[in-house]
Amino acid sequence: IMLACCIPKGSIETSIKVDDTRLGIGEVIKICLELVNNSSVDIKWISCQLFEQIDWHSCEHHTSDTTIVASQKVSGLKGMKCKATKQAKAKTVSPSNSDHKSINVISCEAFLRVPDYTLQTCTGNLFEIKHHLSISAQTKCGLTNVNIQVPAQITSPRRSMTTIYDYLIATVDRG
Repeated sequence: IMLACCIPKGSIETSIKVDDTRLGIGEVIKICLELVNNSSVDIKWISCQLFEQIDWHSCEHHTSDTTIVASQKVSGLKGMKCKATKQAKAKTVSPSNSDHKSINVISCEAFLRVPDYTLQTCTGNLFEIKHHLSISAQTKCGLTNVNIQVPAQITSPRRSMTTIYDYLIATVDRG
């Protein structure tokens, strides 16, 4: 984290886990976040977004359009105060323990559903459709923000086991 792009304010460590980066239309992706705020700034909010980018290529011309197809702000971030604030509180609570180190860890989950109108990921001669997850943490104004992108692939809706089972039963009954 930097103030005015040159004054260091500490770091924010992140760990992100997603169920799968290959998703069918209509599926819900679970995103597990774990953050350690070692900076001297508070985190205001965290958001998870699914982006769709369409690139068109024709001769010498190129056009690109990016849209957000799913988004969720993560709530319950009361624990994301900066390290300096946590250490000050720890010292006032127990002044005799001067070497007490405060670890500011927060774990949270976000769920994004791939909407029915989302296009499938593909590449052709004239166009390319790409998708990615973006996990962002917003800090105070004038500071750099955390932004992590995870490539994703959108496919046709997956068949559920019930649908496959019904298909097999119907096939056996006919034969």
